[in-house]
Amino acid sequence: MADAFGSVWPDARIMFLRDGQEVVEYLQRDSSPVPSLLVMDVRMTRMGAFEVLAWLRNQPKLRHLAVVVFTSALREEDAARAQHLEVKAYLAKPFDYAAWKKLIRSFEAYLVADAAGSSSSQAENPAPKHRV
Repeated sequence: MADAFGSVWPDARIMFLRDGQEVVEYLQRDSSPVPSLLVMDVRMTRMGAFEVLAWLRNQPKLRHLAVVVFTSALREEDAARAQHLEVKAYLAKPFDYAAWKKLIRSFEAYLVADAAGSSSSQAENPAPKHRV
């Protein structure tokens, strides 16, 4: 997945954190830039994606952060929970590199929708500066 992100958005700053607790700790730091997009696996250690999302949606500064959640097994109850927690997408993990790249390119749509009203256009800056 890391190679696919780097291939699609070579100029973007991409961070990979080990688990949900690290995501929360990163986002709580005043010195940490707020990411343009947060991409998480549903099943993370120490704190899962839904726990991170519940925390995130209660943070005034972060509640509108664009989030995409991946899973190995699409489940109806998880999809409903993801929708309730306002994720941009709840997706099955692709199994090959080309599919990852195609899926990552589609994330731009989530960023464009969130940037409505922004002074810079997506064509000028096609990749977000920060991601977790």
